Amino acid sequence: MLDFEKIRNLFGEDKLEEVLNELLKSSTRYDTQLLTVKARLKKLNADVNGRLISYDQSEISRNSIRIQIATMIDQLKSENLDSIKEEREVEAPTEKITDYKSKKFSILVLYDEMDGQYCHEIMKHLFLLKRNKEIEFIDFNDVSDFIKSKKEVKLASIGRADLILFIISDNIFTGKNAEYALLVDENVGKKVIIPIRATKFDYSELKIADLAGLPAKGGTIKEASNEDSVLYDIAQDIKRVVKRLLGEK
Repeated sequence: MLDFEKIRNLFGEDKLEEVLNELLKSSTRYDTQLLTVKARLKKLNADVNGRLISYDQSEISRNSIRIQIATMIDQLKSENLDSIKEEREVEAPTEKITDYKSKKFSILVLYDEMDGQYCHEIMKHLFLLKRNKEIEFIDFNDVSDFIKSKKEVKLASIGRADLILFIISDNIFTGKNAEYALLVDENVGKKVIIPIRATKFDYSELKIADLAGLPAKGGTIKEASNEDSVLYDIAQDIKRVVKRLLGEK
């Protein structure tokens, strides 16, 4: 049986190798993935010690490893609770236990708090989507979990997101979510990401610059002559993407 409390504490202290060792103590279907991540971490540490990569490059790679580990912890904890649920249903069929991991289509909204007004206006227009019980919206600035560290749950939310709405401005890469913004950029091509240009900002050197993004007609929300109209159009485009993804799932 995995000691998730111990694992959570080790993850919070960024002792990733010890976390992997704890996860490998019990044989699970993730053993191959865990061993691959462990080898990747070992190589990264060797590259850092040998000064083969810069600090910024090492942090991007380390964050990518963190999100892989956090996602597997999330999945293992969910499966652990599911097995407990099955055992208790045999003993007491009327007892119900809430699943730890949501099986809904997950939409993560990443933005800086300074750009909160754009997020909230877009969410208003997505009200009907929010009523769909098969969809969950995750506000990245409001994620929390009483049994997990804040960083762990933020990384896990990126890992399990089916769609990421990434509100881009000069604030996001200078605020407290900067490292997560770079991590999302590293996931271009691996996850469905919609960049939403809030204000002018030169991100041409990032992977996310290759994505078309919104507003569809170009420009940013702030420089639009009619912000309300642009925000409405952005929400309609998001709805179309969500409906297509739900049809594929």
